[in-house]
Amino acid sequence: MRFAAIFLLTLLLLGPTSVEAQALKLQKGDHISVIGNTTADRLQHHAWLETYVHALHPELDLTFRNLAFPGDELKSRPREDNFGSPDQWLTKNESDVVFAFFGFNEAMRGPEAMDGFLKNLADVIDGMLSQTYNGDSPPRIVIFSPIAHENLKSRHLPDGSKNNINLKLYSGGMQVVCKQKNVVFVDLFNSSLALYEQAAKPLTMNGIHLLDHGNKALASVIIPKLFDRDVPADDKVAKLREAVLDKNYHWFSRYRVVDGYNVFGGRSKLAWFGQSNADVMKREMEIFDIKTVNRDKIVWAVAQGS
Repeated sequence: MRFAAIFLLTLLLLGPTSVEAQALKLQKGDHISVIGNTTADRLQHHAWLETYVHALHPELDLTFRNLAFPGDELKSRPREDNFGSPDQWLTKNESDVVFAFFGFNEAMRGPEAMDGFLKNLADVIDGMLSQTYNGDSPPRIVIFSPIAHENLKSRHLPDGSKNNINLKLYSGGMQVVCKQKNVVFVDLFNSSLALYEQAAKPLTMNGIHLLDHGNKALASVIIPKLFDRDVPADDKVAKLREAVLDKNYHWFSRYRVVDGYNVFGGRSKLAWFGQSNADVMKREMEIFDIKTVNRDKIVWAVAQGS
């Protein structure tokens, strides 16, 4: 734990907020890719964060693609054969900005595994910064800490107290790595802990997976951290959120295609009359790509009041 101790000492010297997120500057036409664990995956099904970002930047015609899978870790992202590497997918999305949500699963391994996790985080950041996914420049990276474990006061579920010790430790280490690498860091651990204390009803279904209103609450604290602006009122974004959810449904159907073993994996090369499963599904996915792009345009139009 030598390096972990150094990180914690550095964190104490820097103070608790000295490397908190600075404002993120988005540019016209930016492509934003979301990677990470279940926290990241569930964002697309509730769409609050993405909706707020579009609402605050209607003139930028932003493109969001969610590449998260439940259980993803920094260096462990299992997929079917021939699915494509993380870098290949970030390139397909021509990613200008990457929102990365990691650390929750890794923190379950405890303090003794923290050194390895922080090294992996530094390696992953360096690896992404060495790429030009958009064909022109390295991506602007935002690293989000894991959320806290909510105590649902149920005898059937853990109260999260032991888990939160590790999550706080890992979040602090992530903060220091991001400071060293000069990338934006957003502390979700302390923010979510405060949200749980203030909430009139639970924000998670099981202590760790956010419900719809939980993701809305989390988005409401992310937006000021990233953009130094308040979230718009619900009645201002209702139609926009519907458009974003529709776009996300089509992208999810494309990226998280059902039965990947038949599409990418071992059965994908089975052929009948000279046509394989992969041939058929490749065309299907091309269609979903087009349908998703068409819905990007609807999102932009609604964001601009059309």
